[in-house]
Amino acid sequence: MPKLSRSIVMKITAIMVSLILMAFVSIFSSMYMSQISEYDGKTINLSGSLRMMSYRITTQVTLLQSEDSLENRHKVQQLIQQFETLFNDPVLKKDFIRFHQVAIKDEYDQVAHTWNQEIKPTLANANVHFQLGPFLPKLESFVQSIDRLVYGYQKVLEERLQELKIIQTITLTITLGLILLSIYSIHKYIARPLRELTDVAEISSQGDWSQRCLVHRDDELGLLAKTINKANQSMQSIHQDLEQRIAEKTQALSQSNQMLTFLYNVAQQVNQSHYGQLDFEAILQQLSAVSQLNNLELTLFTSQPELPYHQVLIGSELGNSASNQTVHFPIERNDNHYGDIRVFTQSPMANWQRDLVESLVDQLGIALSFSNQLNQERRIALLSERNIIARELHDSLAQSLSYLKFQVACIEKGIEKEPVSERVTTPVYELKEGVVSAYRQLRELLTTFRLQIDSGGLQAALSDTVQTLAKHSAMQIQLHYDCRHVPFEPNEEIHLLQITKEAVQNAVKHSQGSHITISLTENEEKNVVLLVQDDGIGFTQTERVLNHYGTEIMQERCHSLKGTLVINTLPDGGTEVSLVFTPNYLNNNKELG
Repeated sequence: MPKLSRSIVMKITAIMVSLILMAFVSIFSSMYMSQISEYDGKTINLSGSLRMMSYRITTQVTLLQSEDSLENRHKVQQLIQQFETLFNDPVLKKDFIRFHQVAIKDEYDQVAHTWNQEIKPTLANANVHFQLGPFLPKLESFVQSIDRLVYGYQKVLEERLQELKIIQTITLTITLGLILLSIYSIHKYIARPLRELTDVAEISSQGDWSQRCLVHRDDELGLLAKTINKANQSMQSIHQDLEQRIAEKTQALSQSNQMLTFLYNVAQQVNQSHYGQLDFEAILQQLSAVSQLNNLELTLFTSQPELPYHQVLIGSELGNSASNQTVHFPIERNDNHYGDIRVFTQSPMANWQRDLVESLVDQLGIALSFSNQLNQERRIALLSERNIIARELHDSLAQSLSYLKFQVACIEKGIEKEPVSERVTTPVYELKEGVVSAYRQLRELLTTFRLQIDSGGLQAALSDTVQTLAKHSAMQIQLHYDCRHVPFEPNEEIHLLQITKEAVQNAVKHSQGSHITISLTENEEKNVVLLVQDDGIGFTQTERVLNHYGTEIMQERCHSLKGTLVINTLPDGGTEVSLVFTPNYLNNNKELG
């Protein structure tokens, strides 16, 4: 019931019903007053006619006194009869019982009594001897009583009209009040809230769901406002949720696009790279930007993973914080381990971050595997080519030199049997020495060409060479190899092996020492340093020998490595052969950087 009383429809209905009731009250009151006042005019006319009739009777009596005729008597009786007819009309008595008009009834009874008891008998028996003078006071009194009766009827009519006026005024006032109240109610409870609801609905129709209706009432418009607010809130929530989803999808698509672009660029670099020459620092920086991982480390190893030959660091908090988690991503391909990417993060990595790093690791594994395969193919091709050259030299030049050695030996035997002049023997001995020296150098060259570097790498080849030379020499040869982490190219391995072998052979043949030390290390600038030292007689006594063919070969190979070869005599005796060069992988990194 309280909600029903607060309903706008009920309020408007109540106002309209009140207006209708007021209209009906006004109409019915008017009709009622008209109904009860229907014969009031006739009553006043009749009462007024009674007064006039009394004067006419008096006048006719006066005429009868002057001429007592039958006609005059008949007229007097006729007027008296008319007076009684008028006086006894029901209209004059209609309000006595219905409306309890006591005063008028008393006046009417007084007039009737005076008429019946005094006026009518006197006038009916009047003749020529009738004295009108003494009768005039009674007649005047009778007329006055009729006047009072007429005034009473007039007063009743005026009172009824006044009541009708009051009723009309009250109903009109109430009607105007209801009209004003309805206008105020419509403005306050309908027009203004509807305007606000319309504004909110119009703004909401344009896509702005943040608007809210400030209509807080317990009626239909309040319910409509709550419904609109709830609908706007729902639409705003849905809109915000859709915007958030769209933003997330857009971000995810943008992120996926960046990832695909990044992986495509890396794959393109892998396809276009020569022997795995990639700009790892730029790739790691791009990975950090795309994956939103700020602390990354890339390490690359050779087949002997003691020290990385290449390391790239991104970020300043690499494992410094105790709360950092380290996630390893090995770079592997075909059971070969080439390095690692380590991620330092304080929170667990997202799946898309792991997928991105794993995809990059696969690409790098492909590039390094391809590089390793190419190096192996180059090594095999190089060794095969050297074997072919050695075989060709053996089948051609070595056979020719062998034949020359045989012929020189025959000539030498002939000279021993039949002595000839020194002018003949000296060129023969010099020819013999030259042929033997050329044959020996050819054999050394063939041995050099037939050197093999298998899957064990440069360290295994150096160890095999040292063992072979140590078997044919009384000198102790020690090898210190500290470049397991350096990814030498096939040419670099061949040149290092040949220079080491040549330097050791020179020391074995000419140093007259007892110890030879071979060290292959890396200095602070990451340059490779080869040192071959002996404890022999030194450089000054063997200078002529060191300018031999082997020294020239070492210089040529040093030039191929773009390095520096220095041969010195040590202060405590002995000779030191020093080779310093920059590995090609460092030059490639500098060019890519």
